[in-house]
Amino acid sequence: MLRERHGKSPSAAIPIEPVGTGELDYLELLLDVIEEYYVDEIDSDVLVEGAFRGVFDQLDQYKSDYIKVISPIEDTPGARAGIQTNDLIIAVDGQSLKGATLEEAVEIMRGEAGTSLKLTIQRPGLADTLIFEIVREIIEVNPVKFEIREDGIVNFRLKSFNEHSAKDVKAALEEIKKDRNVKGMVIDLRNNPGG
Repeated sequence: MLRERHGKSPSAAIPIEPVGTGELDYLELLLDVIEEYYVDEIDSDVLVEGAFRGVFDQLDQYKSDYIKVISPIEDTPGARAGIQTNDLIIAVDGQSLKGATLEEAVEIMRGEAGTSLKLTIQRPGLADTLIFEIVREIIEVNPVKFEIREDGIVNFRLKSFNEHSAKDVKAALEEIKKDRNVKGMVIDLRNNPGG
């Protein structure tokens, strides 16, 4: 909240045009007005950091035209190559994916098992894009993984929901029931796409 200071209202103190001619002059003008008229004491470093964060948040809207990785499925070619959550797939074999739907991108990436493709990735926090060479495979994902610990607790992981999940969960639970030492279960649904 801006307050009146030295008999001047904040709106009267803001000139229509900044003194200089560049965009940074507007930022400097705004910082001066806020520091002068804001109700509480304000740290100018915090203001500058907030301004830059706002600029980068604005830039993020331009990245939304690409396919965003929600969660790479464990033990698939992409995950083994190093694709990570929140990566943006910018291009496949040099072909831009800007504006492509997920279905269109998948169709471009499909190919014969054993052949390779190159994904151009923009990773949050990195200025440069990354190139990953991935060898295509036939992927049959069992979304269920479990381990019965020595203390009788089951670590049960459901990696993704798909048309086979119910059948796979049921089969895993039948296997777990055979162990008389089971005392409890921890169910892990983290980074689970499709659910």
